[in-house]
Amino acid sequence: MRLVTQHPSVDPEADQDREVLYLATKTLFAQVQAFMPSSLFLVQAGVILGHYEHAHGMIEAAYVTVGTCGRMACAIGMHNKQCSAEMQGTDAWVEDEEVLCTWWGLMILDRVIGCDPQMHGRPLATRPIREDDYLPLESYDLDRDSNDLLEPTFRYFVSATSLPGVGTFGREAQATYLFDRVRLALESGDAMANNLYHIGRDLQNLLAVVMEQVAGRWGVFCGATQMLITGLYNLHHAVHVHPDINNQMTYKEATELALNTLTRMVIDIAYAFNRECGNYDIELLHPALAHIVRCAQQHILTAEDFNDPQWLEDFDQLRKALGYFNRRWVLAGMELHRLNETVEMSMALRM
Repeated sequence: MRLVTQHPSVDPEADQDREVLYLATKTLFAQVQAFMPSSLFLVQAGVILGHYEHAHGMIEAAYVTVGTCGRMACAIGMHNKQCSAEMQGTDAWVEDEEVLCTWWGLMILDRVIGCDPQMHGRPLATRPIREDDYLPLESYDLDRDSNDLLEPTFRYFVSATSLPGVGTFGREAQATYLFDRVRLALESGDAMANNLYHIGRDLQNLLAVVMEQVAGRWGVFCGATQMLITGLYNLHHAVHVHPDINNQMTYKEATELALNTLTRMVIDIAYAFNRECGNYDIELLHPALAHIVRCAQQHILTAEDFNDPQWLEDFDQLRKALGYFNRRWVLAGMELHRLNETVEMSMALRM
């Protein structure tokens, strides 16, 4: 946990201290894994470590860490864990629900890492998300007073995306479930199936619900927003480049409109974030970057004139947002560097 709270620094000595702490943590994790049996605590430690590695741009290390955690989790049966049937508030109930929450944390991290272009074509560490997987509880549900023992309450499946009042963790689980449906459909080569239309509709509906729940607040539902927008980009881009629609202008125009709408939406979010970031607690900054990066890539790809003042201002807002994220997470700076190189090459090709 101390590792996750460390910030990047322009001071080489301070940054070296952070690197030393990471190496010590990584070494300890490997040693404990070698000499101790797999356990919930070890998987939880691996999930935290994997999040740190991903957020600081160590994608290969994060991929290996999440793979190790996936094997450990399966070894102790976490992949088939149901919600608890024990009395709420008992130690057994807390343990069961912690297992379910940790498994969801692992599945989400696995797919966040999979968003990186370097991971294209690689297998995930965890099984596909099932429509009858139970939604995880929120942290405040687990922290309630244990003096009041209650009968188990009815629990909903992750596929109940129209369910109102779901918290941030539950919404991120639902968003990741829909993202996974896009991934599975595209990997199966089923890009033009009618099923893809329904997935897109579900993504849009859940995104609308999440935006309503956000209600102008920063730092909430970031993970869900990232997965939903990235899933929509993946879906519409796959349909747009599919050879079967080259001569079907209705589909082509619809997907272009959807991609442009998504891009405008993320750019507008970047404008709003940059206006308010001075009042934002950087400690609460979620390393949810995939949708911002994907938006910037689409913005470059569809540029008609790199000297257009509005285009330049929009792109600058995306870069400013990533620059602010870089104060907390190294990954943002790395993505910003890659985007600058991409736009420079694109501009050179059009000269």
